[in-house]
Amino acid sequence: QRLPWLICAIGTITLIFYIPVVMAAIGPFQCVDNPNGLRTVREYQSVICWVSSEHTTMVVFGVFAMMVPIAYLAMSVLAVWKFSERMRQGDVAFLKMFTFLFVRYTPKHYWFALVHMGRSLAFSLITLLPSVVMQILLTQMLMLAHCMCLVVAMPWRTYWANMLEVFTTVAMLALLCFASFFVESVPGQFVASVAGGIAICIVAVPVPAVLYGVIARLRHRSRKPFQFFLCHHKAGAGCFARLLKVKLQGHSGMKKRVWLDSDDLKDLTRLFDYPSNQTDNFIVLCTKEIFSRPWCIGEMVFAMRNDVAATRVVLPGFAPPDSNFVAAYATHVPEVVKLTEHGIALGDVHHAIEWIMDKQSMIVPDFVTEASMNNLVKGLLAATSAGSLVMSSVSRVPSNLVDRAAVVATAILADGSAVESSACALALIHMLRPLLVHTPVKMPVLLPADTELPATVTLVLILCSAGIFHNVKFLKALMAAAKLNAKYVPIITDDAFRFP
Repeated sequence: QRLPWLICAIGTITLIFYIPVVMAAIGPFQCVDNPNGLRTVREYQSVICWVSSEHTTMVVFGVFAMMVPIAYLAMSVLAVWKFSERMRQGDVAFLKMFTFLFVRYTPKHYWFALVHMGRSLAFSLITLLPSVVMQILLTQMLMLAHCMCLVVAMPWRTYWANMLEVFTTVAMLALLCFASFFVESVPGQFVASVAGGIAICIVAVPVPAVLYGVIARLRHRSRKPFQFFLCHHKAGAGCFARLLKVKLQGHSGMKKRVWLDSDDLKDLTRLFDYPSNQTDNFIVLCTKEIFSRPWCIGEMVFAMRNDVAATRVVLPGFAPPDSNFVAAYATHVPEVVKLTEHGIALGDVHHAIEWIMDKQSMIVPDFVTEASMNNLVKGLLAATSAGSLVMSSVSRVPSNLVDRAAVVATAILADGSAVESSACALALIHMLRPLLVHTPVKMPVLLPADTELPATVTLVLILCSAGIFHNVKFLKALMAAAKLNAKYVPIITDDAFRFP
C-alpha cells in the first residue's frame, strides 16, 4: 500500500532536481575556446576537451548520469500516455503513484507536465551551444513559445497559479533582453543573418497563411462538412438527439457527419455559422419548449436565410405555436433580445417560425424502438436524396425484443410514456454493445411497457427520470424484479428526478 506513495516521493524529488542533474551530466560537454587554440571544460579549465584522459572519464560518467533524466522523462511520457486508460479502469494506485505529474494541472491538461519537463531539458541543453548570442536567442524563443502555451491552455488548477507563471516567464524574458546588452563579443555577421532570417519569416509567413485561409474558405463553401444539423432543446430531446446522431452516423447512406452541439460546438460565437454555411439539411426536433429557446430560434433564422433544406421531427408533447404566441413572442420569451447582437430582429423570429412550420414532418411515437429509429433514419435519408419526405410518421414497428424475452438476463426498466427515457435506454444499449460483444447474453434489453418481466432476468438497469414512480406499469415491473431477487443499477437520466 505504501509503494505508490514511495514512487511518488522519489518522482517528486527527481522533478525538483531535474535541471541540476541534467546540468551536472552535460558539464563535461560544455567546452570553451582558449587563446592557445585548445578547448577546455568550462567549469574545470585545467581539463582539455577530447584529448586528456580526465575528460574521457568525465564524459563516460556524464553519459551514464544523463541516463537518469532520460529514463525519468521516458517514464513520465509513458505515464501520461496511459493516464486516460487507467482512469477509465478506476486505477487509484496509478493516480497515487504519479500524483507529482498530474495533481498540479486541470484534468483537461493532465499532460502539461511534459511541457514543463521538455522546457527544463531544453534550457539545460542550450548551454552546450558555443555562441552566447545563439544561447540567448534560443532561450528567448523557447520562453516566448512557453508563454503562449500558458496563455492559451491555462493548465494550472488555480487561476492565480497561471498568472504567476505567466508573470515570471515574461519577467525572465525581459531579464534576458537586458542581459543581451552585456555580451562582450557579438559576431556582427551572425547577428545580421539571424535578424535577416527573422525579418523574412515575419514577411513571408502571413502570405501562405492568408492563401491557406482563402483556399479553405472556398473549399468550405463548395463542400459542407455536415449532412445533418440537429436543432433541439437539450432538456426535452437531449437523449433522443444523441440516439438519432448515433443511428444516422451508423447508416451506410451517410456521406458526411451529423452536427450535434455537445460534440461539435467549440465556440459559441460560431453557433449560427453551422446551420447557415456548413450544413446540407436542417433537422428540428420539435418538443414542447423548442420555440421558447432563443438559440434554437436563432439557428432556425439562419437556416431560413440561407435556404437550407429543413425537416421537422415531431416528438410527443409538441403543440404547434398559435398566432397569439407568435405575435407576443417578445413577451413570452424575453430572452429573445440576446439575438439582437447577432442581427436577428423580432420579425425574423416570426418568419422563421412560419417557415419551419410549413416544412414536412415525421412523427415519433411515445415509445421508440430500434425499428422505429431505423424507419426515421431511412425517412430522413430519403428526404435528402429525393428532396421530399417519403413518409410522414414513424410507425412503432415491434422489434424482436419480445421474442427474446425468454432469454433476457439484463433488462432496462424505463418510463414507457416518455420518449426521452426509451431513447436514453437505446443509447445506453448502443454504448454497451461493443463492451459485451463476447458475452451477448449480458446485453441489456429494453422491454416495452406492456411486456412482463421475464423470469430469466438477473439484473435490471433502472433509468430514473422525473415522474417515473407515478407510472403504474413501471412499478409493476419493479416489483416483479424484486420478487426475482434481481440485482439492480439505478441510473439517473433526468436532473429533475427525485426519490419519493
